[in-house]
Amino acid sequence: MRRALALSLAAAAAVASGVLAARAQDALTREKELGECRSLMADRDFAAAEPRLEVFVKRHRQGDAVEEAALLLARARLLAGRPQDCLDTLRPLVESAPKGLWTDKARWLMADAFVALRNWKDAADALRSRDEFLASDDHRRSIADLYLA
Repeated sequence: MRRALALSLAAAAAVASGVLAARAQDALTREKELGECRSLMADRDFAAAEPRLEVFVKRHRQGDAVEEAALLLARARLLAGRPQDCLDTLRPLVESAPKGLWTDKARWLMADAFVALRNWKDAADALRSRDEFLASDDHRRSIADLYLA
């Protein structure tokens, strides 16, 4: 009885370690792919970065890395002269993660896309929400705390 329990625990541990190793490998692969995309964006090779970022976003679907990839994809489209495609990429990002890690930057980029489309009202609306936060007492206190700490 104890031997069977020990064997089943050992088998479960082996399976769990295999799953953890696969997840760690997936995380390394994901970070490598995103790093290559960042490098292409830094080199301003938007034509090469865009398809790779599209594949990355479709393959991984969720997480901070996917939000960053979607933001980079939108930026590539804006800098390639396609502001409407940029907005089409950013809207789902902002809607799915309104408090996400990359949402504020996405809103700034949306404002840039609206300006490129000469849509001044929507550009002002996109900037206004961020401006209200930056001018808030809470934000001022947090900045003061950084300097006074």
